[in-house]
Amino acid sequence: MTAYMHYEPLSMIPADGWRAAYIQPAEDGGPGWSSEPLIAWAVYEVTERSEKNDIETGARSMPREIAGAVWGGYMMNPEEISNFWFYMAPGSPDPSPEDVAQQQKVRAADDERRAAARARAAHVVVHLDCTSLYRPGASP
Repeated sequence: MTAYMHYEPLSMIPADGWRAAYIQPAEDGGPGWSSEPLIAWAVYEVTERSEKNDIETGARSMPREIAGAVWGGYMMNPEEISNFWFYMAPGSPDPSPEDVAQQQKVRAADDERRAAARARAAHVVVHLDCTSLYRPGASP
């Protein structure tokens, strides 16, 4: 079952000059990363839910978390975005091409491991589903 994390901002302070950096896949052909300004630092109430829009049932409170806040049509925690890389302090230099290339390799390896795990899990599910079609003692 998939768990969904919900971040509700409780308190915010300005984050002037701070940015959230995101890594991009090497095959995109661009600089390999992007950033967007933080609108605030926020304290979030974190809730784990069993279904994406489940508000009343199946919710479990997690520890509060301090993270940045960005505007993507609504206020959100950039750490919820799968390609979030790091926070950039005001005046900090852009990441070097070497740092970007290294992070892209790390992300690509992580993606391959996750894909392999999903494939193994899918194989087990298919195997279990197929074996349930046969009566005990009957051969397939």
